[in-house]
Amino acid sequence: MSENKLLFLKNEITNNNGFKKTRGFKPQEETDELEEPRSITPLRKLRLRTANAQFFTEKRQRDDQRTIENLETIDLLQIRFYTTFNVDLQKKFLQRYGLSVVEYSDFNRTVLFEVVSRIQFRTFSDHLQEMVSSPDGESYEGKPYNLLALVHNFHFFTSSSRLQTTSTYGLLMCLISSVNGAYTRQKRSLFQYLEARKPI
Repeated sequence: MSENKLLFLKNEITNNNGFKKTRGFKPQEETDELEEPRSITPLRKLRLRTANAQFFTEKRQRDDQRTIENLETIDLLQIRFYTTFNVDLQKKFLQRYGLSVVEYSDFNRTVLFEVVSRIQFRTFSDHLQEMVSSPDGESYEGKPYNLLALVHNFHFFTSSSRLQTTSTYGLLMCLISSVNGAYTRQKRSLFQYLEARKPI
C-alpha cells in the first residue's frame, strides 16, 4: 500500500460582501478644531496675475502681426488644471466663460480651449481679477470665481505655439473646426488671399 495520503480540507463557506475599504486604516480621531478654509495662496495669485498680463500682451502682439485684413480670428487659450477636466467642468467652462474644448492632453489636465464668446470670456478675466485681488486666506468656496481655483496656470496659444517648428518651408496647415463656424469663414478668406497673390 502506498505511503502517499491525500488530505482534503474543507473551509466553512462565508459570505464576502465586497472589499473592506477601511481595512488597515485607523479611524480618524475627531477633533474640535475647525478645518482651515480653502484659499488661494499668494504665490498662486502672483502666478495667475502674471499669466493674465502675459495673455493679453501676447494676444495684442498676435493681433498686430496679422497679414490678412478683416480675418475672423480664433483665439486659443491653454489651461493647466490641478484636477482632471471632466464633462461637468467642460459644460461649466463653456456656459460661464465661453470656452469650448479643442484638445485634451496630459491625462486631461491640460486643455486647449477656443474662446467662442468674447463677452463671456470677459467674465473669466473679471473673475480672475477678483480672485487675485481677494484677501490672503479668504476662502474661494461659494465665490463666483470658485471654478478658477482649479487652474494651475494658463497661457495664450500664440502663433509659435501653433507652428511648433522654426521652419517655414513645406508647412502643413491645419484649420481648427470652430464651434461657431469661424473656421469656414477663415478658410474662405485665406483662399481669397492666396488667389489674389497667385503668380500669373
